[in-house]
Amino acid sequence: MASLDDIIYTSDGQLCSTSAEGGQKAKCLESEIEYSAPVWNPKGDSIVTESRDLDGLHRLALLRADGSLLRYVMNSGRFMKPVWSPDGAYIYALNDTPGAVLGRWDEDGHNFQAISVQGIPVSGVEGPFGQ
Repeated sequence: MASLDDIIYTSDGQLCSTSAEGGQKAKCLESEIEYSAPVWNPKGDSIVTESRDLDGLHRLALLRADGSLLRYVMNSGRFMKPVWSPDGAYIYALNDTPGAVLGRWDEDGHNFQAISVQGIPVSGVEGPFGQ
């Protein structure tokens, strides 16, 4: 579906990619799964994204670069806004339930670890340059 040089995004729940150089038609993955917040692994071999199936089950999905499902990262809870560690070794995501918890998984979506994040508003998670 894409390579690390491509831009990935969602449109009406479909996972899409287009060339960062422009001039090419976007390619969208046809799926019954609704996707949002896709992020490339810095290594360029996988994508982590939020997903919602036909039954409304929300979970993080780990996809291969071609868009095929590698595995579901989390089958319960409501983790959102996934990001990769700079070296691509870990996936991080925030749980939007009271008593916010940051989840961390190995790059293959296993070995969950909960990290407490008291004092950080769930709706206002910021990057390293945010205010």
